[in-house]
Amino acid sequence: MASETILANTMAWCVRCGRAETARTVSREGGVFLERLCPAGAAEPVLVAASEAWYRRRVMQPRSIQRPVHPKPALEGCPRDCGPCTRHLSDLRLPIFSITNVCNLDCPICFTHNRPDRAYHKTLSDVERIADHILERNPSQTIVDLTGGEPTLHPQLPEIVALLRSKGFSRVMVNTNGMRLARDADLARALAQMDAHVVLSLDTLDPAASRTIHGADIVESKERCLEALQQASIATTVIFVAIRGVNEHELAPLATRLLARDHVLSITVQNMAYTGANGSRFQTGGRIAMDEVESLLCGVPGIAAEDFHTPDGAHPLCYSMAWFAQDAGRILSLARILPRERLSGASAGSYLPRLDASLVEEFQTGLARAWSEGCDPEDLKVLRRISLVAQDPTLSASRRERKLERSIKMVCVHPHMDGANFDLDRIAHCGDLVPDESGSMVPACSYNLLYRERDERFWKPSP
Repeated sequence: MASETILANTMAWCVRCGRAETARTVSREGGVFLERLCPAGAAEPVLVAASEAWYRRRVMQPRSIQRPVHPKPALEGCPRDCGPCTRHLSDLRLPIFSITNVCNLDCPICFTHNRPDRAYHKTLSDVERIADHILERNPSQTIVDLTGGEPTLHPQLPEIVALLRSKGFSRVMVNTNGMRLARDADLARALAQMDAHVVLSLDTLDPAASRTIHGADIVESKERCLEALQQASIATTVIFVAIRGVNEHELAPLATRLLARDHVLSITVQNMAYTGANGSRFQTGGRIAMDEVESLLCGVPGIAAEDFHTPDGAHPLCYSMAWFAQDAGRILSLARILPRERLSGASAGSYLPRLDASLVEEFQTGLARAWSEGCDPEDLKVLRRISLVAQDPTLSASRRERKLERSIKMVCVHPHMDGANFDLDRIAHCGDLVPDESGSMVPACSYNLLYRERDERFWKPSP
């Protein structure tokens, strides 16, 4: 009989039963699995990690917490009290909310719901109320993420971006499938003028895979969108949803190509989440564990498994990231200059590297060590340029951040959860919160699975 080891106990959420249930993380042949102990039975184990050693090294470690300000009382138990409640273990890091329910695609993998029967666009006054709630909770918040639907179809998108910029958000991110930007140069120029940050969904450049993922061959439109973003020099994050047996073989070559583009500042790899109107019907079996994604990314020249770390305060099964210096196609891991625990701390409370004075000093020490150990002179030149920007006394903090963003690339693995792997420990540590006009802020995976259906603007009730 094959051996098994129980590595952790947790609580899960059963969509069928509508209640929390005991779960455990078990290592056995084939990897590490989350097992929900549902009284109703029929709960299939879900792959958490391919390697027990990776799980022990990354997950079974102490982690810091940051209690939320102004929490709601915990009355019914997680995840019924989201807002966040007094039992939540993370405060706001990334506010993300929908500004429209309209979309120009109907992708089979989509993990959300839209309302093709009733178009809705959030008003400027509603956006302002949400922004005020965000800043009340975290006055130093600089990042906000707009999603949908398809945000580029909102008739007042430029005005929304301008409003949020006026509120002090230095990075206003606009999630998009790229279809409108591929044909609307005026919108691309408007977003560039307001220094918006585009988050482009780009899962494949293979026509057959595109038909599986998006229901149509939209590869040419994706290519045109990339060119439009480059022409307008718009800071871009690319999101790639990895699906086993469909597109995982494209990840490394696509990431290699994208990281060489000056305007692409980061790549985020998500897993397939089986939620939403379409995602819940997508053929299951395509899950790829976080450590498997890291292994796939090691196919990119310059990326190694030891480059990845968990940002401080995040759950290790929710975020893994690595930072790289980049110049003329060369990428160099900052983990080879700075200890990973320092890189983890530099992203505490955010997902952007903050090179404070002490970290810059350590960076200088790391540079000297790399030089003494015979580091490639061309690599040293790339790293020295970052050091000079970080220490430039003539630059304001915001200008320094902007220049560093163009020199430091981030590669991030960010799995989402669905009904089969909904782990309440991960929810409790979530800093990606969905704010609304009332001031409530719900963890993103809780919102997608349980809370969105309470809002008829974004969910069509069953007849």
